[in-house]
Amino acid sequence: APLAQPAPREAPFIPADASEPPIPDAPWRVFGTKAFFRLWVAQCVSSLGDWIGLIAILAIAARVSDNSGAAVSLVMMTRVLPGFLLGTVGGVIIDRFDRRKVMVLCDIGRASLLVFLPFVNGIAGLLLISLGLEVLTLLWGPAQAASVPNLVPEEQLSAANSLSLAASYGTFPIA
Repeated sequence: APLAQPAPREAPFIPADASEPPIPDAPWRVFGTKAFFRLWVAQCVSSLGDWIGLIAILAIAARVSDNSGAAVSLVMMTRVLPGFLLGTVGGVIIDRFDRRKVMVLCDIGRASLLVFLPFVNGIAGLLLISLGLEVLTLLWGPAQAASVPNLVPEEQLSAANSLSLAASYGTFPIA
């Protein structure tokens, strides 16, 4: 018996105007990667907590200092200064450890510090909590950024990075 011949292939569909560039993938298609979606949800929750914590710290600073602008400025300086001094060190430290464990431990540490926030009655306590939050954030950020390229295909990397930024700053209005 003769072998069955394969069916002839159809020509690929070519639009009438092939000069138009293809439509890029929608940014949310990166959620097809389960691992990135879990990281993104964790980042949304973490960022929401960060914003709520910042607002709470500033409100407590204003309350315990009788609305002193200097006290609020000092607390804000404590949040910003570690980034200037230790920002480049975070990535070097992260490369020596498991990124997933670093992110989990940093999130647990930040949440633990925020639990103590309602019991703070002075600027010194707010400064310590702010410093701790910022140092843990400086470790969490590079671990998250270094994890994304391992979770999504290269062609979806820019969309994943855009979604990460949206998670970081898009939670502020909710907070």
